[in-house]
Amino acid sequence: VVIAENLVYDSEMGIAAGDYCEYNAGSYTGNVTIQGNAVLDNEYGIDIFNDIRGAHVVGNIVTGSAEYGIGVYDYTSSGWSDCLPPTDTVIQYNNIADNNVGLWVEDVVGVVNAKYNFWGHISGPQDPNGTMETDGVTCYSVDVVKNADGTGDDVSEENAEYCPWLAVPIISSTGLCPVGDLDGDCDVDFNDLARLAANWLVGTEP
Repeated sequence: VVIAENLVYDSEMGIAAGDYCEYNAGSYTGNVTIQGNAVLDNEYGIDIFNDIRGAHVVGNIVTGSAEYGIGVYDYTSSGWSDCLPPTDTVIQYNNIADNNVGLWVEDVVGVVNAKYNFWGHISGPQDPNGTMETDGVTCYSVDVVKNADGTGDDVSEENAEYCPWLAVPIISSTGLCPVGDLDGDCDVDFNDLARLAANWLVGTEP
């Protein structure tokens, strides 16, 4: 299943992929790719839930979510006893910015590969917990890494592998976001100019 090149905005749920295991015990969902979508200003951005195996979330723009940009979880906390959590989830090369929480991974889910995403700022995602501070180049295991200096979107503790990250946003394969958009909100405005100027003064990339 490929979910690609959609514009989804102002909804309760942007895009969701998962498995309704309570109604069919032992079932699972596999081979799902969510790619090149613009998911803007929804309550929840992208959901990966229950026994979905090897989901790939790649090259999307996820911004303005009131709850979280991307969530990975299962329904056991809601009383669905026959469900297993997602496994082998890959979330890469996305613009995840200006969400209440960028990436939420439930405790029961294993480690999610969330490397090489743009989190809304060159300093990377916000993760104040852990014992080993990362600079985005030198990475540590998910159980000890922290990025207290990150001013981008929040990420889950201990089960989101977010290092290394992208310093600048990607351009989605949909072409929906213009060149010059440096903060991942799909709009070229004063904020992008200010970011470019501030980083030029200190000699770094925007």
